[in-house]
This record gives sequence, C-alpha cells and structure tokens, in this order.
Amino acid sequence: TADADILALRDALKVETDDAVRAGQFGEMQDYLMASGPYAPVIQPGLQVGLRSDVQGFVYNPQWRVDVSLISK
Repeated sequence: TADADILALRDALKVETDDAVRAGQFGEMQDYLMASGPYAPVIQPGLQVGLRSDVQGFVYNPQWRVDVSLISK
C-alpha cells in the first residue's frame, strides 16, 4: 500500500478546486515522490525544447517529433 503522506497529498488534490493551489499541490506531490520513491532517471529525451511565452501550438510528442505546422507566434 502507498504511504500515508502520499495518500494525504492525493486526497487533498481530489477536492481542491483552485488551479493555482492544485499546481502547488502537484509540485509538492512530485517532489515527495522523487525524494521518497524508488525512482531513478534512466532515459533523457533526445530533444531539448525551449519556448518563449508568445509561441503557441507546440505539442511535445513522446517519440521526439514536433509537428512544426502547429506552431505559431
């Protein structure tokens, strides 16, 4: 079974309606899982992407392909 801390974080996320608060809760959950979970990064995507705030339509594909026809500025 999952530990009580992660279950409490999950339960709080299930009832929170404020998007800003939820974003913080997801970050807290990810930090907790990375610190306490049995995880080790074994794959790094072969594509590094940097975007400006005025770029729209970018969709990251897990096969590392970008459909440039969707991108606009």
